[in-house]
Amino acid sequence: MRKTRSWSCRGLLAVLSAALLGAAGCGGSSASVNAKSGEPSVPANRVVPPVGTPLLPELVPQPADALHTRKINGRWYVLFSSIIVDTGAGDFTLSATRTGNDWRVWQEVHYSIRGARLVQVPAQLVWAGDGHNHWHVERIAINWMVPLAANGQPSSAKSLVDSKIGFCMYDEHHVSPKGPRTPQHHHQTCGHSPKDTNVAQGLSVGWEDDYDFTLPGQRIEITNLSDGNYRLYSQVDQNNRFMQASHAHDLTWVDFTLGTSQGGIRTALVTRVGPRAY
Repeated sequence: MRKTRSWSCRGLLAVLSAALLGAAGCGGSSASVNAKSGEPSVPANRVVPPVGTPLLPELVPQPADALHTRKINGRWYVLFSSIIVDTGAGDFTLSATRTGNDWRVWQEVHYSIRGARLVQVPAQLVWAGDGHNHWHVERIAINWMVPLAANGQPSSAKSLVDSKIGFCMYDEHHVSPKGPRTPQHHHQTCGHSPKDTNVAQGLSVGWEDDYDFTLPGQRIEITNLSDGNYRLYSQVDQNNRFMQASHAHDLTWVDFTLGTSQGGIRTALVTRVGPRAY
């Protein structure tokens, strides 16, 4: 099963993030926080004023082009993987601190010549609650299904939405010539306990984060759906909460035919695939 990767902290974040998490180490729970502003405190000797142009990430979903069907507790589901790729010029890097139940999340943006800055973003973290003992970026990626009309276009029928709560973002597979050859963002920094008060997550340029179809939340119920043609959408950052180079490629899809074989077995055959990151 995927999402069980290296727990090494080597190369986790660049200089600025390392300063933010200094006292906590890799994924610890005692990051220095400014008591007045609530922002991560960066020691004065580690601050590097940004110079040049911002190197922004671009998060792009891969189409879920391998669908599966399964009967679970008497109900039928279509199962799919969720994959996010960073195709931009910079890493997608988040640092978060918590007071009480409220997380404050910052995105770290590096610049072309030197330096970086922190930008607070309107994101939230949620404890997995699905057997994954770490924190997720809430609904950073979503999936939903609609039937296709006779002309092959999506209908206006009510969407069926997945139940996935979010992503613990880190480098899983290097999928392009861009970016570092070894992972820079690792599983451990997503935290280990509901009591964590600071975590960090990230995705390097040219790397993907993949939630396999076997994992919790990677499914939509189809028990009462009629046989026919459907479209499954995958979207990243639907509410534009993060700084990105572009939102032009944050949506993709697959079309498939839902059927029922002899014996009542539900099937899902992919017929057309939308845009891919690579």
